[in-house]
Order: sequence, then structure tokens, then C-alpha cells
Amino acid sequence: MKCSKCGTELNADVQYCPNCGAATLAGIRAAVVPATASYAAPQIPVQQPSASNNNAKTILAIAIIAVLAIAGFLIARNVFTPSGGATTQPIVQPGQVSATTPGVGLSSEEATTAMVVVPDVKGLTESEARTKLEDAGFIVGETSLEKSEDIESGS
Repeated sequence: MKCSKCGTELNADVQYCPNCGAATLAGIRAAVVPATASYAAPQIPVQQPSASNNNAKTILAIAIIAVLAIAGFLIARNVFTPSGGATTQPIVQPGQVSATTPGVGLSSEEATTAMVVVPDVKGLTESEARTKLEDAGFIVGETSLEKSEDIESGS
């Protein structure tokens, strides 16, 4: 058999010409996969997750949930306590006392301050206002008149 490119004499089983490197008929036949040949895809090993890997993920998930729960508890405790800024004072109607200092049962000698609600006396005459305050338990002292630039005359 001869090389089709350079004419060099070749053995029948040679796939490439040693002189010019051209493929021979035997080389072409070897490169072509016969139509009847079966092809099997290469097997790629798949690593199954190990039990320890699953355990680590479970432990990590539980740890994250625990941290979030503790953070939520601390935030809620801070928001809903007096030191966290939320008020514990009840909403009261006008004329009612919301809280006292000292607390119930302590004497006034132990007191430093007291919170009280003063009745509304706007628009009343001096005599009506005095009566309303005294009826509420207040001791009314002397009254005095003072001119104001902010309040209209007769108010």
C-alpha cells in the first residue's frame, strides 16, 4: 500500500505515513467508530452524603435557631420592661390618680415626691376653681393676679 500524499510504500497496518504524516486508509478506519459499536457513558462516582455530614447540618441548624430564640427573648425583654422604655403606667381618666410615690402603705414622711392628678379648673371663676380643688382634697393657698401677654384678658 502507498501513501496517498507522498507515494511512500507502507505496510497495511500503518495508520500514519512516517514520511509525511498523512493518515492512511487503515488509520482512517481505526478512527471511525463502527455503527454497530455500543457506547457506554463513563461512570462518574457520586459521593453520597455521609451521616456525619447530615448530623453537622442538623446541629448547625439547631444552633442557629437557639441563637435567634435567645436574641428574640433579650430584645423582647428590653422592649417590654420599664428600663427598656415601655411604660407600665395605666391609662387613667381625668380626675383619677395613676400612681403614687411612696407606694401604698408608706407614710408621707418617707416620701420624696408624689404624683397626683389636678382637676381641670380652666374657665371657672376663682371661687368655683377653689371649691373644686378643695373638694378634690387640695389645700388652696392665697391667690394673686398677674398680667400675661400670652393669655387674652378675661380668659
